[in-house]
Amino acid sequence: MERVGVGFSGGMSPQDIVECVKVAEALGYESAWVAEGHGGDQFSVLTACALATERIKLGTSITSVFVRTAPTIAMAAASVDHFSNGRFILGIGTSHKVQVEPEHGLEFTKPVQRLRECVDIVRAILKDSDVNYHGEIYDIDRFDLWFEPLRKEIPIYVAAVFPKMLEICGEISEGAILTWCTLATRKLLPGTWVLVPVTPVVRPATLK
Repeated sequence: MERVGVGFSGGMSPQDIVECVKVAEALGYESAWVAEGHGGDQFSVLTACALATERIKLGTSITSVFVRTAPTIAMAAASVDHFSNGRFILGIGTSHKVQVEPEHGLEFTKPVQRLRECVDIVRAILKDSDVNYHGEIYDIDRFDLWFEPLRKEIPIYVAAVFPKMLEICGEISEGAILTWCTLATRKLLPGTWVLVPVTPVVRPATLK
């Protein structure tokens, strides 16, 4: 089986997801992706998947830049990458106003700028461990990671629904995570995720 992955977005317990990922690996699936929402902590579930498997790639689909800080995302990504021996892919996105505001009690403002800065910071923490960052959203003074990441560069995929965000995917990420990207895809299953590798064009840096 080539370039086929499986995603989990709700209705299953963490242990059930781990068992399904083990089956997916045995069947030859390339990757397994875990959403968050109300389904449990995705990084914890993916760590359990990492310890129970050997080959299958593991990713978040997606981690919200609103409900976690950029350093928290970087630490979690580096941890899962360690336990998976370099099989982790960070799927990241802005989520949406309906979830961020009423469910988490946070203000959904400047999502694109927050996403850009979060990706910059995550990359910088993984690469340099000791980071100062002063942007429009984040103002970070010397965040230092207390362990050496297995990989200094972890693939980052960005979630997109509309053309503008797809352009941003091409600028700052290694891939796009699409949901309901065509009418044909939407007929498959509600919430179907399609993962598309892309070639980055520009990686804006605002490190100071």
